[in-house]
Formats: sequence, C-alpha cells, structure tokens
Amino acid sequence: PVAEVPASKFFVLFLVNSDQSLAGLNIGAMLTLQPGQAQILCVKFGALIPGLTGKTTGLAASDVLPDTVTSTITFRQNAGANILIPLLARVATGVVLIDPTNPRRPPVVSFTKSGDDITVSFAVFDSNLDVSRVKYEFLDASGQVVAGPFEIDLAEPLRSLNLVRGQSFSVEQRFTGASSRSDITAVRVTVFDGETSAVGVTSSAGETPINASSIQSRNEGRGVTLSPSVIRIGPRFP
Repeated sequence: PVAEVPASKFFVLFLVNSDQSLAGLNIGAMLTLQPGQAQILCVKFGALIPGLTGKTTGLAASDVLPDTVTSTITFRQNAGANILIPLLARVATGVVLIDPTNPRRPPVVSFTKSGDDITVSFAVFDSNLDVSRVKYEFLDASGQVVAGPFEIDLAEPLRSLNLVRGQSFSVEQRFTGASSRSDITAVRVTVFDGETSAVGVTSSAGETPINASSIQSRNEGRGVTLSPSVIRIGPRFP
C-alpha cells in the first residue's frame, strides 16, 4: 500500500542558491521567475517515527509512516495551467524498538517484578508491519541467560488487529514464577520482522515457538497493545 499525504506533512521544499546553500520555501509562498530564468529546487523528506495511538481508524497522517509515501507539490501560475510535481519517498522497513511515550527518545524496554509476576513491555515501529515474533531471554546479574529463550509468534495476531501500515504498537507480556527466581534481574528482548531484528540477534537452534493463539489487543492509554497469554517460568535448577 502507498500512502498519499499532503506535501506539507512530510516534505520540506527549498530553493537552491547559486552557492548551493538552501533557502526554505513555505507552502503558499510566492516564487517569481523572469522569462527564461531557471531555478533549482530541493525537496527533503522529513517524516518522524509515529508515536502510539489508541485507534486503528480515523488516523492523522502523523500517526503512521508506511514504507512508501507519495505526495504532490502544486505550483499555481498567474497564467497557464498548474504545474504538478509528484513526490515519492521510501522508508526503511527494518523493525525498530521505540520509546512508547516519545519515539524521538532512545527505545525503552520495561521490566517489572511484583510478587510471582514479571511483566515485560515495549513498543515497536515497522514501516511495512511485517513483524513476525519476539524472543525473551531472562538474565542474572552477570548478564548470563538463566531462563528462556521464550519465543512468541506475533505475525498472525498483528494481521487480525487491522493496524494501518506504518502504525506503531506496543506489546505487554506477563510471566509467572518470579517468586522462585530471585536470580532473574533483567530481560533481553529481540523483535524480528521479515528481514531484520531490533537488536541484530537471530534465534538459535532448539528454540520452540510458543503458541500465541490467545493473543488479544486492547487500548491502554494512547496505544494499541498486544497482550499474549501468560507464560510460566520454571524453577531454577541447581
């Protein structure tokens, strides 16, 4: 799918001066050219990763950033037909972890322990929305893996959510068994899509994906959130 958006939303227009410096040209500004005069223009694509939004319909252009974005710049002449210049921009399709509150900040993975529960939450942006799965590895204080890896399929539940291509979403995963696992102090999350992973880690042999058929979506705060079924962490072996 291709998103058609107003040029002023994602694109910035500049005049290129004779010394190759750039001068901004606002939408609606007057550009005067004498007969036979030429003017070089430059267009920059300035879209930002969208934050979370708690709906999948009626979205604003700034709520999504799909892998292909098109628009049109229109020059209206005092005499003669309008001049239409089509614009096409392509967005990298690798999956990205983001800060759920402000995607302009570094990504955040939330890890909390309460009684027998561990909750891991994070937010994701993927311009072509082909996220496939997530892997959890629980670590001890020395950074060694002491539980997991646990893999959750995300492809099927994402398709059922009817998210708009290029829309950010969050995931919240609950684990039980924390009361007997005082050695667990952190978690490593790796999110995969059809071509890359968020941290550049691939799954190793012997890992068995966990059935995620009971994954549901819900709106929590401002974001659409996937909540997979609860997973139990086994006791630590001597």
